[in-house]
Amino acid sequence: MPLPEVIQQWIVAIVLLLLVAGLIRGIGRPSMLFFLAMLALTSVGILSPEEMISGFANSQITTVVLLLVIGNVINQTTIIPFVFDRLFSRSKTYKTFLSQLMLTVGSASAFMNNTPLVAMLIPYVYNWGKRHNVSPSKLLIPLSYATIAGGMITVIGTSTNLIVIGLMAGDGLKPFSLFAFAPIGIPVMLLVWLYMVSIGNRTLPDNKDPLQVVKDDSKKFLVEVIIGGNSPLAGLTIGEASENFLRHVLVMDILTKGRKVDAGVPSEKLFANEHLLLKGSTEAINGLLAGNAGLFIPQVKEYDMAKGLDLVEVVVSYNSSLARKTIAESRFRSVYGGAIVAIHRQDEDIITSVDNTLINPGDVLMVLADEEALKKYKETTDFYVISKAPSERKIGGWKSWAVGGGFISILLLNSFGLANLFVLCLWLSGFYYLLKVTSLRQIQRSLDMDLIVVLALSIGLGKAIKNSGMADVFGVSMNEWFGQFGVVGALVGIYLLANILTQMISNAAAATIAYPIAIATAHVFGASPAAFAMTVAFAASLDFSTPIGYQTNLMVYGPGGYKFTDYMRVGIPLNLGLLVLVVAMVCVLYGIGW
Repeated sequence: MPLPEVIQQWIVAIVLLLLVAGLIRGIGRPSMLFFLAMLALTSVGILSPEEMISGFANSQITTVVLLLVIGNVINQTTIIPFVFDRLFSRSKTYKTFLSQLMLTVGSASAFMNNTPLVAMLIPYVYNWGKRHNVSPSKLLIPLSYATIAGGMITVIGTSTNLIVIGLMAGDGLKPFSLFAFAPIGIPVMLLVWLYMVSIGNRTLPDNKDPLQVVKDDSKKFLVEVIIGGNSPLAGLTIGEASENFLRHVLVMDILTKGRKVDAGVPSEKLFANEHLLLKGSTEAINGLLAGNAGLFIPQVKEYDMAKGLDLVEVVVSYNSSLARKTIAESRFRSVYGGAIVAIHRQDEDIITSVDNTLINPGDVLMVLADEEALKKYKETTDFYVISKAPSERKIGGWKSWAVGGGFISILLLNSFGLANLFVLCLWLSGFYYLLKVTSLRQIQRSLDMDLIVVLALSIGLGKAIKNSGMADVFGVSMNEWFGQFGVVGALVGIYLLANILTQMISNAAAATIAYPIAIATAHVFGASPAAFAMTVAFAASLDFSTPIGYQTNLMVYGPGGYKFTDYMRVGIPLNLGLLVLVVAMVCVLYGIGW
């Protein structure tokens, strides 16, 4: 026997609140939180098992997956670096580069998934800033903002648009065409560009490059070493060892089991097989390891950047399997290669030798790695290399142009309505496989499975909100709150709902929650459901006030050394301006009177 509708609505409301709270607090991986929410709703009969997993059979969700595969292949070609090098070769000043960067990247993100685009461009932007003495923090937020705004020009520019289209198809509504978003998306991108080059860049912080801080101040290196069985240090006190062997380094801690040790007491004795935490310059530590002190490093046998190792930065992604684990639990060295020697978190000092420190999304990990390890880093979605990328590109010559030409061909065919985008993406993925520019192993390693699960389950979440009648309740409430302002007021209310949600959780979750409420509101007001669906798509994507609502904002969070408030200071005025612009353009596009 089904539960009364009121009970269903309360259950959905509680599950949604718990889901949002979990996403905000980061208590688990988003995919697991969505799965638990769907499991609860299915268990009480609000969703059928078929509805719970219906997103996995949704063609729009599958199109997102195929576009991720295609984007990964394009990212490995020599075309994009070639184009960017030509476009930015004459950019000598900060304002000129900023303007060209935002327009170029915004245009590219209309046709490419913005996550790999930002991952590819962070090292490029970083290096330009270093050459021209411009802080990364003056460039990375604009880079993210440009991809967010540019992604709203076409249906394929961001996964949010495809989610909304998938939800529309489930409701029997006519989905948007490839360039249906362009009449609003182009003005949005131009407003973001104009704001950042005129006002927004002045409010950006001027932070130091966290990697350069470590390289410039080598005394901040802390290295864990082991006292060998035949080491002359065994049996000496800390004071005696410091006078004879450890003159140029400082013993910060003695990592031992079974006894309490105070490294600050000179009379404390050292014993064989104990671990010491030493602080000093790279030269001092290398000299100590090469000498006769009988010390060695447990994980890194050669702590010398000149011998094939380099200090590189990687930023932990929002959906990373490393997130909320300690370095020891993540098995970083055995899985990826290289050794983590430091963590940079927001505006905190460099934290070093912290195997028991929890890794958070947005953290910058400073890793000693060789070229072989760097190749592995490039193939994972757990983090993004931002200070040094593998030197070679796998796809060059005629294959590079074949990859680009194939992608342009499917865009043209779809824009003229000659073929379905899902079918075209299938054909193009098969073409890339036959061309041997990708493999099943590369596809598997490049896909963000956490994101895919969230997107698929979000379809079921939307059905639960609709099935329980909660969407209709919200629609009536919208009429009560904004009815005196007509359809325009209702659009403003829906925009605020979706936009506030996306600042706190993810754009996919925000769109999923807001969409059924928007459609129900449209029916209450007797307005076009398409107008409300488009409003949700824009509001759920245009997150400029927080680093957590959109993946690219989080990607540049750690590398730029930003604080949470930096996004608010730069983004809140922009969000308010975009609210007015988007609602006004939707009204014009759909003939809604004021």
